[in-house]
Amino acid sequence: MFCFPFKNFIFKSASPRWQKSYIPKDLTQQDTFLSKYPSFDGRGIKIAIIDGGFDVSLEGLQRTSEGLPKIIDCFDFTGVGNVDTSVIREIEKNDNILIGLSGRKFKIPKHWKNPTGKWNLGLKSLFKPTMSNKESEICQKLSEIDCIVWFDGSKWCACIETTFGDLKKAKILTNFRDEHQYSILHLEKFKIPYCITIHNEGNLLEIFTGYCDHGSVVAQTAAAYFPENQESDNGLAPGAQIVLMNIWGPEKDSDEQFLQALNKALDYALDEKIVQLITNIVKEYNILIFKSAGNYGPFYATVLKRDRLVEDVIFRIGAAQTDEIKKRVYHIHSANSSPPAISDQSSRGPGAMGSQGLDFVAPGAVVIKGPRFPAEKYGAFTGTSIASANAAGAVACLLSALKANSIQYSTKSIKFVLTKTANLPKNQNKFEFGHGILQIYDAFNYYRNHSNIDFNNILPKHLPATGEIHFIKNDDAIDTVMEREICLSQFIETEPFKDVAKNWILEISPKTAESFIELLQTKTDENYKFKIKADTKNLEAGSLNFAEILVMDSILGSILNIPINVVYVLKVTETHNFQFKKEITLNFENPYHLIFWPCFEKSSSNKKCEIKITNTLENTALNLCIKYEIMNEIEETISVKTINFIPNVSTQMHSIPIENKCLYEFCIYQSIDSSFSFVTFNLEFNFMND
Repeated sequence: MFCFPFKNFIFKSASPRWQKSYIPKDLTQQDTFLSKYPSFDGRGIKIAIIDGGFDVSLEGLQRTSEGLPKIIDCFDFTGVGNVDTSVIREIEKNDNILIGLSGRKFKIPKHWKNPTGKWNLGLKSLFKPTMSNKESEICQKLSEIDCIVWFDGSKWCACIETTFGDLKKAKILTNFRDEHQYSILHLEKFKIPYCITIHNEGNLLEIFTGYCDHGSVVAQTAAAYFPENQESDNGLAPGAQIVLMNIWGPEKDSDEQFLQALNKALDYALDEKIVQLITNIVKEYNILIFKSAGNYGPFYATVLKRDRLVEDVIFRIGAAQTDEIKKRVYHIHSANSSPPAISDQSSRGPGAMGSQGLDFVAPGAVVIKGPRFPAEKYGAFTGTSIASANAAGAVACLLSALKANSIQYSTKSIKFVLTKTANLPKNQNKFEFGHGILQIYDAFNYYRNHSNIDFNNILPKHLPATGEIHFIKNDDAIDTVMEREICLSQFIETEPFKDVAKNWILEISPKTAESFIELLQTKTDENYKFKIKADTKNLEAGSLNFAEILVMDSILGSILNIPINVVYVLKVTETHNFQFKKEITLNFENPYHLIFWPCFEKSSSNKKCEIKITNTLENTALNLCIKYEIMNEIEETISVKTINFIPNVSTQMHSIPIENKCLYEFCIYQSIDSSFSFVTFNLEFNFMND
């Protein structure tokens, strides 16, 4: 399986209150699952982590729970660790001296075997390692080091610990995949763990090292194992082995490195174009791909558009948080318990062309040991990278159980069963949660209870990039009703199911959506068509509303979920006096969203919106975050601002520039470190020429 995290996460520096690791396992039922089935801890499963910044020396990344090497192999597809070692020299026989490419002289130790007497030499400047919250420092290079490569008669060897000239105590390494050895390079006050691979008969040395902390945190979250420590320190799949694939370098990262990583993964039998390759990997090799949803929240429609061609075959994971996470990571103690919620930064659906966008969510925070180079022992890390690693590790345990019990599975059936058993908290929507929180204990039981069913023959095949059902209407429209004819052939291959499709029943979910969505027929006609009607009269202006059509099978229940998005836009015109007022109540978990369309009849190049925010709770101190963007421009957030309410200051003003007749989303939410569960605000929007 693959774990492909988002490049950035949020790092909180070390705190004296963080004295030990914390990796949430209860939310996905991993702790319950392993307490009953301790041997189903990821054994027999390989996880390829496609990321950047790996520390191969970390204690939890040495062995699996069975004693196997935790890391099978390491690859750096960025090229930043490559060293040209094609220059060949021989030693001066009289004094056993080798002159490196830097001009430094090295006395070769007698225990270094080199039958040919030929030494391949190179020169390399490694990058200064840094934490994820200091990416501006990433591209700083350290001083050059001489690299020496040779063949000892049985294997290729390399030494890069040459800064002091004395090689007697320098570590000699060979290809990591052969002996699983690493060393620590002491350079300019940094401790830099590294391993190596030698290519092209000694002419190319690949130095694998972590320039940042990201991959190390992801790898530990997914699969760390600590033989001597408490089980709470372990990752989600302590029995799984991992392959580390670095595609994010300090200077460049691109789809080309991602493509190379996917191709290399096939060489390890891990359970043209990237889209074609991903589809081939999933369908022919039965490999699961877990991808972080991104950290562009809390806006809607912020999952990446480029996923649209493969969203039917990958698992896109958002970040959830709980009271326990807030207590252990943020040191926030809630007086009253609250249900799981979505992290502010976690990207939301809908996806491209109206699809659901997210598949599932998992815990998106850990307290964990970072790599060797920073001074901090522990740090807190949050984001969808953590969530995707948590999900991948949890599902690795599920796969371990299925294999041990000889239960056949495919990517399609895994996604279906996880959908069936996911926990969607009450009154929450699938834009934020996807199908819900992964539940691996329930998923395993579902497989066992349906062991006589061939899921692949019952479940329809999804068509890629088909989009879903999308309605949009302005609040000033006289006619609130929209009707549409839908064909199942838009979403699935219907021909293989022509004999059973006539028995499928259509339903609307959730039941509350029946206030604005109506199915005009409960079965499709002979051409797999049916009609639905959307009515916005009961909807709030400025809102995005979710529903879905469930295609019900007589044996398995729902076998297809077709999302429906109804956008009811607030159109700001002269009729409204270019003004909008609203009273809202905010808590930690639920941001307020407003989708509006300013429509000025008289054109003016400079327009603005004055936003007045009044806190109705007097003499309180809290922080609000506001964001806005032009919808569909999801790669860049136009404005982010934190508003601090202090005692005796109940009103704050904020101004944003406005483009005429563009669709905007405005979002306001409490920052997580505010101390109030529910606060009421009065919002007033005034649109005007600047």
